[in-house]
Amino acid sequence: MSRPVAAQSLPPKESGALAQFFKFAQNGTHLRTEILAGVTTFMTMAYILV
Repeated sequence: MSRPVAAQSLPPKESGALAQFFKFAQNGTHLRTEILAGVTTFMTMAYILV
């Protein structure tokens, strides 16, 4: 029998100017995650106001 292996998450790399400026690696996030969060917040506020 084999044991299940837990997936390991690699820390984000600081590869661009935005990543370095916002310190994504220190905060444990990625540009894609932050953009998705911003779009979600915008859409929620637009829905509330309309």
